[in-house]
Amino acid sequence: MRYQLDLINHAMPQNGVEEVQKQFPGGKFFPSIDCETVEILRRISAENGDSLIKTHSAPSFSIKELVDKGEAKASFCFRDPRDTMLSAIDHGERTRKGLDSTGAFADIYTLKDAIPLAEYSIKVYYKWREYGQAIFIQYEELMSNKLGYLRDIAAYLGYQCEEDVLLAIFQKHEKIKEQARNFNKGVINRWKSEMSQEDLMFCNEIFKADLLAMGYKLL
Repeated sequence: MRYQLDLINHAMPQNGVEEVQKQFPGGKFFPSIDCETVEILRRISAENGDSLIKTHSAPSFSIKELVDKGEAKASFCFRDPRDTMLSAIDHGERTRKGLDSTGAFADIYTLKDAIPLAEYSIKVYYKWREYGQAIFIQYEELMSNKLGYLRDIAAYLGYQCEEDVLLAIFQKHEKIKEQARNFNKGVINRWKSEMSQEDLMFCNEIFKADLLAMGYKLL
C-alpha cells in the first residue's frame, strides 16, 4: 500500500488521497466497500484524481463493478497462512503493550487463537483467485525482490516512473519500515524456525490442501 501511495503522489501530485482520508473515518482502510462508498470514491476521483484504498475483504459486487468498468485497478497480496498466524501473535502482543491503538489482534495469544484469521485469509485468497482481475503479489516473493515488484506495480497501474524514482521509493521504505504500526518482523518462512514440530504438524493438518493450492510447501 505504501509503495502504491508514493507512486500515486509522484505520478499524479494532484490526487484524491487526502480527500479519501477526510471523507472516511478509517482513512485508507475499508473493512468493506458498498455501493454508497463506491459513489463517494467516484466523486473524489472525478474531482481530485487517483486515490488509494486498502481492504482485507473479498472482491464484493461493488469492487468488481469498479474494476470491470476500468475505473479502478486491484492488487492482492497474500502470505503463507502459517506466517500470517505467527505475525498475528506478535501483533497481538504489541497491541497489548499499547503499541497499536487500533486494538488489532489483542485476543490472539496462540496458534489456536489465530486459526480463524488464517481461515479468513485463505477464503479471501480463493475469492480473488476466482475473480482473477487483480495483480497477485506473493509476500515471500515481494520480500526477496521489492524493487522488481515496485516496477511491476508501477507498470500495472500505468504510471511512468524513472528508475531513480523507484529506487528512492524503495530506499525510503526500507529506512522507515519499522516505524509502521503494522510492521512486525518482515521475515519470510518464519514457520520453519519458529514453529515446533508439533505446531507445524498441527497447522499442516488443518491447512494442507490450502497450502498446496496456494503454492506453499508443507516442510
